[in-house]
Amino acid sequence: MVIRGHYGYELTTCVVCRTPTSTIDRSDLCEVLQGIRDDVLFSRVQRELRKFEVFETGGVELAVAAARNFRELRERGHTVRKTIDCLIAMFCVRGGHSLLHRDRDLDPFEQILGLSVIRL
Repeated sequence: MVIRGHYGYELTTCVVCRTPTSTIDRSDLCEVLQGIRDDVLFSRVQRELRKFEVFETGGVELAVAAARNFRELRERGHTVRKTIDCLIAMFCVRGGHSLLHRDRDLDPFEQILGLSVIRL
């Protein structure tokens, strides 16, 4: 399962949960941490996220698939505001993961591209 969520404010994370190992993409680790303004919270969240194995999302094939899907959604009238959404959605679709999120920007990926979603 891939989780996109918030730490009480606008902050995004992508965590892939696999039994018994949990992992996080390093770009999402950076994205989460850079959005934290409080030093104490930064330290706490960093400590918790570093318990996960850090991984790369996918390389050239995933990037090309994400670009193709960006173009398809655009052709169908949907604006994808963040490239990371395309990459996360394609990572999930290709790996058979469900995405746990609260981000309406990901709705077209579910409706058109078959992204499996768990609603918060």
